[in-house]
Amino acid sequence: MLYEVTSAGSTITPANNAPVIQSMVANPASASVVSGGIQSIQLQSEASDQDNDPLTFTWYSNGIQIRSGKSTEYSFGGGTHRLRLDVQDSKGAITSRETTVQINEALPPYTYVLESNSTGNGGGTWGSILTLDAVIGGGRVYFTATKKDGGAFQLDGTVYLKVGTYETFGAEHAKYPVAANNPIISLSDNLNEYKTGWPKQFYVRVENPGGFAWVGPIVINRY
Repeated sequence: MLYEVTSAGSTITPANNAPVIQSMVANPASASVVSGGIQSIQLQSEASDQDNDPLTFTWYSNGIQIRSGKSTEYSFGGGTHRLRLDVQDSKGAITSRETTVQINEALPPYTYVLESNSTGNGGGTWGSILTLDAVIGGGRVYFTATKKDGGAFQLDGTVYLKVGTYETFGAEHAKYPVAANNPIISLSDNLNEYKTGWPKQFYVRVENPGGFAWVGPIVINRY
């Protein structure tokens, strides 16, 4: 036990010991909610004081006091919440501990639609030789590009899935090699990864040493 002397010749009194936090629990520590939703979190703690002083428990989230008490509850919205527990004895000594609560906001379910102004035509140094089809399922779009004459590609090359334009400077969302004698090109994209800028225009561009061809756009909107 520690002691302190207040003045010469006076009675020696024990020094104050700070509280000890045995546990601090946020349950659950992570959760998912719908956009704008909240999640109830149970806040529980255990602490002791060597001097048997009365203790007070104060909870903070991102620096703001939210609750008091050894065990309590609070409802959190989406985001990362840095929790701090302060345990203070009656003489003013404080011990703190921190943890984190993560609340993830789930994206609302969307409906994706192939718009009527989609086209399977195109152009390029070889002219309009490609046709393009698309199917939407499970938040993804699946593209199939073929030659209009039903034949295969004559040279090894590269296929690109472009968004916004077929030009080389356009956003590139997929790139695959295309082997000679391959009659079908298949690509897909995750529509849920696009946060803004709807509708989207998708193009397929094929290049090999002999030139290039493009086809599209397939226009997809989100509702």
